[in-house]
Amino acid sequence: MGTSKKLAKLLYELGKIYYLGEEIHQNYNEAFSYFKKSAKQNYAPAQNMLGIMYYNGYGVELNYNEAFTWFYKAANQGNDEAQYYLGMIYHDGDLIYDGAYVSDLKKAFYWLTKSANQDNADAKEQLEIMYCLGEGLQVGEYDEDIINKYREVAEQGNNEALHNLYNYFCNQDWYDDAISLLNKATDRGCIFAMNELGDIYYYGDIVDKNYDKASKWYQKFANLGDDYAKKQLKILTDEIDKKNL
Repeated sequence: MGTSKKLAKLLYELGKIYYLGEEIHQNYNEAFSYFKKSAKQNYAPAQNMLGIMYYNGYGVELNYNEAFTWFYKAANQGNDEAQYYLGMIYHDGDLIYDGAYVSDLKKAFYWLTKSANQDNADAKEQLEIMYCLGEGLQVGEYDEDIINKYREVAEQGNNEALHNLYNYFCNQDWYDDAISLLNKATDRGCIFAMNELGDIYYYGDIVDKNYDKASKWYQKFANLGDDYAKKQLKILTDEIDKKNL
């Protein structure tokens, strides 16, 4: 480690002492001063801490745009905590452009994913929330990166992501993609997918009715003990019997 890097790390450690107040009386002003000296030498942990102080208003006036500046510097050096906060700023729409607060879910996904890939627990939790809420899948807006990420997470077993992506495909009238997504999910025993496929082929809303396929999926679902599937299977069997009379 070069001399300048050692000095930057030392200044950062001094800042942490004042910030945490574990060894001496807590003093955010002193902490800020040391972090800034370290951050100016391009030390990512210190840049991240400056971002946190601006983000929370610790020792300085709360300023999301200033926080963003420092988080961005640290995030681009691979700091996972800065990447998380950067993602949250984009997600929450904390930045002001032309007098208005602006949210950017694509950039939020980008930075939160980078942070989560470094095993940041907060970023992982936030992404789970976003998948469950279907954020980023607005009808009429197409973003291949976000859709591919939803597909990846859905195929890993996140049923909320699967449900939201399926609804998105249906809303876009991409029925082949919707059915393909459900078929893949049944390979891992997804109950929602089995039930939905049974309904799709029974009611014939998005494909031609196919009682054989409907019966197949209802039966799989019923074998797992589901009362709805058992009821649908009985109705379907009765209809088939009537047609064969």
